[in-house]
Amino acid sequence: MVNLSVDLILEEILPKLPAKSLIRFKCVSKIFKTQISSPNFINHHLRHSYSSVNNRLVVVNCGGGFLSFDLDSPQIPPSPLLLPNDFIPFPRKCIVASCDGLLIIKGTNYYTNLARLVVVNPFTGFYRNILPNSYLNYGFGYDPHTDDYKFLEIDTVHVRIYSLMNNSSNFIPNSVIENFTGHGKFAIVVNRHLCHWLYWCHLQTKHRIVCFDLCAENWTQDVPLPNYNGNASGLEPGSSRNTKYDVSNLTGFEGCLCVLTQNMSCDGNFDVWIMKDYGVAESWVKLFSVPDELSVPLCYSTRSTSEVLVWKMKDRNKGQLIWYNVRDRKSKKVEIHNVHGIRSLYNAYVFKGSLVTLPGANCIDT
Repeated sequence: MVNLSVDLILEEILPKLPAKSLIRFKCVSKIFKTQISSPNFINHHLRHSYSSVNNRLVVVNCGGGFLSFDLDSPQIPPSPLLLPNDFIPFPRKCIVASCDGLLIIKGTNYYTNLARLVVVNPFTGFYRNILPNSYLNYGFGYDPHTDDYKFLEIDTVHVRIYSLMNNSSNFIPNSVIENFTGHGKFAIVVNRHLCHWLYWCHLQTKHRIVCFDLCAENWTQDVPLPNYNGNASGLEPGSSRNTKYDVSNLTGFEGCLCVLTQNMSCDGNFDVWIMKDYGVAESWVKLFSVPDELSVPLCYSTRSTSEVLVWKMKDRNKGQLIWYNVRDRKSKKVEIHNVHGIRSLYNAYVFKGSLVTLPGANCIDT
């Protein structure tokens, strides 16, 4: 029998385990609890989760609540997502932002029925309330310069920057985006501090990927779009074709910015592009095609890069998870172990669980 040293277990083995398991291991001993709770270990675990393809979690919104399950261990039954008892999430489109295993969820207060946002780590059970304003677009990320998580609310006039560390807000003019509603989507975060939105600029008749830097607290240069079909800049001179629908979605895929563009070969497919080298226009690579603009790729399967987890919209904002084979273009429904009767889901999100703590957080009663 091999004897493992305590140092080897603490430094090499524990950081590779899922956050859910580490929470339980705090009960093993005082040494484990101290190690797992330390800021150095939390950061080490977070860095490892970003560099690993394992421990991926899928959160599905069933309308009446959330379930999370391990994508790489489908035999393990899903578990309910921890949320405050007095919080009622909206039935759909309620996860508005995510970073480092923290989720920002929109809903109402059970007692007052007033709008409410919570930022929660569903594995540690800690959460913070955020008072929302009448904004449609959100962003969330981490500022390494100040060791602070920041939340954004954006309208056509202002950008509200809320600091979780200082529990304070700062407003700056929205000097970049004209008539920005951003399709009501949350930002795609790259490098933890760069928030991106895709929108159609009417004045310039083209799509733009705009970026807000949480460290500098200002807008940066636009991120270039891929040269899809030889036309990434909008309408060609003299062309009557409306390119507004050429780009259907901005998302994250395998840690990179990802866009879906219409394939002009008349087969109805949408091409999936990722930006391998952030900010470099020439680094856009077309990976594969999906059946239509309502098929949003989430991640590769660990079994094969020809199999992709896809969120497939159906009707009334509902949809389902499917495994889509990009080679033979066949799909099959994702089976969720021990979950019966769910024909459709409102949304699905892939993220990594973490042990990240929140300053001034409350603990969810369990």
